[in-house]
Amino acid sequence: MCKVDFCRRIVAPFLMLIVLSGCGAEKQQITETGMLCTYESGASDTLVIGSTLLLVDGAISDGGLVVLSSGRIGDVGSFDELATAFPEASHLDCRGNTVLSPGWVNIHEHQAYSYAFPDPKLKAVYHHREDWILGRNDMLQLAVPDDQHYNPDVPMTHALLSWVELRHLYAGTTTLGGSGAMRGLARNIGVPRNAEGADAAGYTFAVGTEVFPFTRNATEQFAGVCGVDGVSKLLAINDSNPELAFAPHVGEGRKSDCTASAEIDAYLDYVAEQHTSRRRFAAVHAVATGPEQFARFAELDVTLAWAPRSNLALYGETIALQESQHHGVRLALGTDWSPSGSFNMLEEFSCARAVADKIGVALDDRDLWLMATHNAAYAVGIDEAVGQLKQGYYADIVLLRKQEGKDAYAAAVNASAADVAIVWLDGKPTFLESGMAAQMGLDSDCVSLTAEDKFLCADFETVGITWEDILVMTTDAVPINGDTTGQAPCNVDHLGK
Repeated sequence: MCKVDFCRRIVAPFLMLIVLSGCGAEKQQITETGMLCTYESGASDTLVIGSTLLLVDGAISDGGLVVLSSGRIGDVGSFDELATAFPEASHLDCRGNTVLSPGWVNIHEHQAYSYAFPDPKLKAVYHHREDWILGRNDMLQLAVPDDQHYNPDVPMTHALLSWVELRHLYAGTTTLGGSGAMRGLARNIGVPRNAEGADAAGYTFAVGTEVFPFTRNATEQFAGVCGVDGVSKLLAINDSNPELAFAPHVGEGRKSDCTASAEIDAYLDYVAEQHTSRRRFAAVHAVATGPEQFARFAELDVTLAWAPRSNLALYGETIALQESQHHGVRLALGTDWSPSGSFNMLEEFSCARAVADKIGVALDDRDLWLMATHNAAYAVGIDEAVGQLKQGYYADIVLLRKQEGKDAYAAAVNASAADVAIVWLDGKPTFLESGMAAQMGLDSDCVSLTAEDKFLCADFETVGITWEDILVMTTDAVPINGDTTGQAPCNVDHLGK
């Protein structure tokens, strides 16, 4: 017998509850010409998906994955075998046309600011981030968007944070690392502003993501080290949560910038002192990393969180990719923020590929895929919950159209937002193509995005704001639908010269 709270559609104004499977006693075969998948509704709350599965150790072409009503992955293997083992489950067979991946783990975002378009004055002329943040060295200061951290008394913060998370979900990201979080949408990495913070419920994973580990005046802090008049003011690194994995911003500036390089040395020294604690460490940006520092990254097991588009847009350069590969440094991808970075992870894949191609570095499609899945999860110690299609992990998964002439991993890292067929979060469809929604019986319960031919399914009561109110308050924000008009450029023309 079906559970009433799962199988019955409960539709109140602006409240959409997601249903994975139907409640009939017998399966009903639904097939339509031109559809990616066939769907059979089952009597239980379980779903078996068939596709080419992208795993850390390789792809399974006739793979199957079981999604349990708990929102976890129940099993992974052959679709035919799993369909037989779970006869009462609903079956979604997308084999031959699609690939199934863990949802992207975007290790580096600033959700509370990432609704804004780039400042029209943005140019790749800066040497250190303090140049554009503070206007140091007579450089043009860039506008920083208004802070939209969650405030229960300010509806605009609900709307903009929801919009940012939905933009990333639309393109397949299910876990976001950074400042700002909403309950009920993407899974978030970080810490609330205080233990009782209004945004505390929005964070699934507690990780230290310090933006200014050396204060906002690192140039002054490292003055003595860098030969500038004055005494070095090097202070202890701001690490307010020493029991958590740590992923601070360090070395955000050109390789020729002494302060940026000194930050990396200081951080690696700190990691070396802490290394016996078995904590996970990452370094966000670290553009200024040199050969000897890359060797230390590998030795100390520090992951480098790479944001190539933002690096190029601000500094005109990015990490020395070939050196990082030579030393075996683990890389993870992050979009940084919309004022200078990629609007979604698929765009970050594209920019990373452009960098590699321009400088002649062989970047395997699977390795690029790992940067947004397992590597990112490992970096901040959440690799036993997300980042893989594995039994017991969260069923945060993305179904993508397979591309003609490309292997399975290439289909994922070369995808556009239009290639994303379904995004599941906690085992529930969040975005899905209209035809798929109709097949699965969700088209009457979810919001129709007519222009995109997709449906959005979300529990807006939990989110705390209606879809209509979100639309009214986000008319000037970066769109959620994969439109990259106005995105910062990924200009690689001068690399390698």
